[in-house]
Amino acid sequence: MGNIEKEHSEAFSLFYEYVFGDYRYFHYNGLAEYVCTDLEGDERKEARELIILAFKKNVEQDRTIRAAGHLRIRELVPRLEELLRSEKGQNSNEFRSLVNWALLKIDFENVDRDYIIAILLGEIGSNDLLKEDVITLLIGFGKDTEVINALLNTYLNAEYVSQELIISYALSTIFEYNTELHNALRIIGFNSTEKRKERHQKVVKLINKEISP
Repeated sequence: MGNIEKEHSEAFSLFYEYVFGDYRYFHYNGLAEYVCTDLEGDERKEARELIILAFKKNVEQDRTIRAAGHLRIRELVPRLEELLRSEKGQNSNEFRSLVNWALLKIDFENVDRDYIIAILLGEIGSNDLLKEDVITLLIGFGKDTEVINALLNTYLNAEYVSQELIISYALSTIFEYNTELHNALRIIGFNSTEKRKERHQKVVKLINKEISP
């Protein structure tokens, strides 16, 4: 996409590096929502225009699709729907989930919370949304009690470190000002059953304190 030619804020430079720069930024860290949503005014407009241009040039990548969702670019809905119908959209569960995630982010006000929770808890099977994308979608509901309970349930029963990691990210984002909770969630891994149980108990206690009336 070329280099930035004019002076920008640190927030825009971060956005550009993650979405159009060295792929390793995105590969190792994903694309957190704040990387896109911290942009304001003309820089936010420019970021949207860059994403739209990437789509027009048919150079969509996972990170530009993710950015389109975070920035809720409605103009890209027809192209995203085309991607769902493409060979890759039909054959790759990961790609199909990503595109569906972006479409749901763009139209988030109409997302059925209970349906998304049911997918996370395994009550509804879905090849259209993977649990990782479901978890990041649920961040948008904030401190909704049903959402928090579903995330905690999944956190306590995580089968993989990667799953525990993404739920930790979701809970840290929702409770962004709770430093003690952030520190507890930062300890990831299945070092021992007892240690894991202690960590989980602490996380549950801190979150219950946050959401209790």
